[in-house]
Amino acid sequence: MRQTGDRMALVPCPECGKSMSTQAPSCPHCGYAPPAGPVRFAAVGEAAPDAGRRTETVLWEGSPSLKLLLVQILRTLIVATAAIVAAILVHPLAVSFFEDLSSGKGGRGPRDGSPATLILMVIVGSYLVIRVIVLSTSVMRLRSTKYRLTSQRLVVEQGILSRTLDEVDLRTVDDSGFSQSPLERLQKIGTVWVLASDRSTPRLALRGIPDPRALREKIRENAYRMSQGQVFTRST
Repeated sequence: MRQTGDRMALVPCPECGKSMSTQAPSCPHCGYAPPAGPVRFAAVGEAAPDAGRRTETVLWEGSPSLKLLLVQILRTLIVATAAIVAAILVHPLAVSFFEDLSSGKGGRGPRDGSPATLILMVIVGSYLVIRVIVLSTSVMRLRSTKYRLTSQRLVVEQGILSRTLDEVDLRTVDDSGFSQSPLERLQKIGTVWVLASDRSTPRLALRGIPDPRALREKIRENAYRMSQGQVFTRST
């Protein structure tokens, strides 16, 4: 069979026997489509084979840094310290109040200020218990959030009991960037965000990322590579 060039050849269709191009997705005569190879995931850092368009390679994986909780931890310590100091200062007044209340107007009766101590301990203890529960929930939420960048998409999976998954096809990425607050710059973490033309997930943010600039550049490079030669029809 005569070849029309190095990049294209005419071969007989397995279904109807008529000529079809090796570059055609299907036979123009009968519509037969050659079977595509299965999509497989490669390990992190593994180079894609020659048929790279069919292989999804994991380029980066991570989770939000626990450094995001630094502000909450500092706030809890400050408020708890202030509450303990206030309880110590107020305790003598509270004891005096309950002693006067228990003795009655005539000054007779039991003089016991123990309820003041109990009430102050309950107030401070309740606050500490609530803050510990809130911080524990925040830690579990961060640890259960998984970020994954592959050669084809950006995936965010999160949830403690129930799980949700959001993803952006790198071919639909319109813009990307990162942001850092002054405290995050000191901690060397930041938020990487992606804007896409995908209606279901127009924006995706990855919080608490160490070295956010490097991840943003990796996303930009692979989004550019995936969009080469692609034609999109976008609704206005």
